[in-house]
Amino acid sequence: MGLSEKEKYAMASPQNITISLPENLLKRVRQVASERNRTIENTIIDVLQLLVGTSDEALDTQLSLLETTSDEQLWSIAQLSLSASDYERLRALIEKGRNEPLLREDERELDQLSEMSEYWMVLRSKALAILKQRGHNVEHFVTQAH
Repeated sequence: MGLSEKEKYAMASPQNITISLPENLLKRVRQVASERNRTIENTIIDVLQLLVGTSDEALDTQLSLLETTSDEQLWSIAQLSLSASDYERLRALIEKGRNEPLLREDERELDQLSEMSEYWMVLRSKALAILKQRGHNVEHFVTQAH
């Protein structure tokens, strides 16, 4: 599912927001920014892109960023997945689609949840592959997926 021209334009046009971060989180963001020689703003954008994704084109960039991510961060990524409510909604939409034609709104939601699920699976797989390459035992995560 590609992005509409309006969505592409919205993504290309930065929007300003103000957020309040807990002291310990801001300290960690500053540390990561310093380690990567990046601004705090760009570090937060990187984290958000890893967390929620942006587009297929950005996925390759996000995956390459994982190569320089700390083991601790990779373990955190390896544990990420759809929320329980999103997972249940995805299952419900799939089941509904088996029994009857989906409304356009339901199709859109199913596409979004499916894409999100695939995105997390790719990120988790890459994080686990890097951890294994670095000598960590990832067997628990691999057997957990079945």
